[in-house]
Amino acid sequence: MGTSCHSLSFIVISRLVQIKSVALPNILSGQELVPEFIQSAMTPENLAGGMINWLSNIEARADFYEQSRLLHRQLVSPKYSAGDFVAEVLRG
Repeated sequence: MGTSCHSLSFIVISRLVQIKSVALPNILSGQELVPEFIQSAMTPENLAGGMINWLSNIEARADFYEQSRLLHRQLVSPKYSAGDFVAEVLRG
């Protein structure tokens, strides 16, 4: 996953928000399920290389699919709304 924003916005946001990941699958699972490339790391070469590595790693893909199934079950659970679940994860 790649993301970038204006440099000043990134400086302000990174000081206000203390999270390790920006990709929702990574945030919700608490682990790196998909590669992340933020700001200057988001180059065509890094994105292509990261995706090739991720797609060729059978264990990483299998873990992603399993974690996605688990997250889906939690998000559609009658116990939580999706917003409640995300808020709980972000609170730690």
